[in-house]
Amino acid sequence: MGTRLRIGEFARIAKVTIRTLRHYEDEELLRPVYIRNNSRYRYYDTAQLLTIQRIGALRDIGMSIADIRRLLRSTDQGAELLHAQRARLRNSILLEVARLRRLDAMLGEGADFPDQRPVCARVRSIPPSVALCRRATVPHLGEAVSELFESAECAAKLDRIDESPFLLLHGDRESPGGIDVEVCVPVDARSRLPGVREVEGAAVAGCLVYRGEYSQSELLFDAMHRWAGQIGATARGPHREVYHRFGADEHGYRLPGHRIANNSTDFVTELQMPVVPVSR
Repeated sequence: MGTRLRIGEFARIAKVTIRTLRHYEDEELLRPVYIRNNSRYRYYDTAQLLTIQRIGALRDIGMSIADIRRLLRSTDQGAELLHAQRARLRNSILLEVARLRRLDAMLGEGADFPDQRPVCARVRSIPPSVALCRRATVPHLGEAVSELFESAECAAKLDRIDESPFLLLHGDRESPGGIDVEVCVPVDARSRLPGVREVEGAAVAGCLVYRGEYSQSELLFDAMHRWAGQIGATARGPHREVYHRFGADEHGYRLPGHRIANNSTDFVTELQMPVVPVSR
C-alpha cells in the first residue's frame, strides 16, 4: 500500500480531472480505496497511479471503456484484447488510405493527362438480387439489347417488383464476335418463372450515376477504369448498367410512372464496376 491521497490531489498528480475519476469509478475501472462515511470524501492510493496511467495509455490507442475493463481484469495482460485492437487500428488505417486515394482521384492526382476529367465515383457494395434474365451475344449495345429487355419485361410482368432493371456486360465491348450481355429484370424472390436466377453481388464496386444518352457509358466506364488504377484497384467481374429512369415500349406490361422517361435527356443510369485491391 502507498500513501492515500484525496481525489483532488490524486487527479492533479495523475493529470486527469475529478470528473474523469468519477467516470472511471462509475465504469468500474478504478475505484477509490476508501470513502469516508460522513463526508463521502474519496481517497486513492498512490499505487493506483500506475493503473490510471495504464488506462490513459489504453485510451490513447483508442480502446473502448468496455475493453479496458476486461483487460484490467484479465490474467494474461490482455494480449488477446490488444491484438484485436491492433487489427481494428490496421483496418482503420487501410480504410483511411483508401479514402485518401479516392480523394486524390477526385482532385485529378495521378491522372495520365492533366485535362482528364476527375471521376467522382462512390465506393459501395452491390447486394445480390433475384431477376429474370436473358443472355445473348449482340453486335452492339442498341436495338438488340432493347428487344431483350422488352422480352424479359413482358415475361416477368406477373412477378415484377419495383426495382431498377440492369444490364450485365460479360465481355469486351470491342470483341469481334459480338458483345456478351445479360439483361436482368428484378422479380419477387419466390418467382418460379423460367430464366429467374440470383444475380451475384459484389463486395466492393465503383458506382457512378449520370443523366442523358446511353452513349456516355463507354467513355465513363473508361474513366472509371483509370479511376480504379488511381485508387489502387482493378476491375473484376461483369460491369453493370443499372437503369433508374429509361424508355420502354410497355407492350404487354406496365411499369411505374417514375421509372419511365419519355425523353432520352431524362434517362438516369448508374454504372457499377466491381473492383478488388491491387496487390502491392
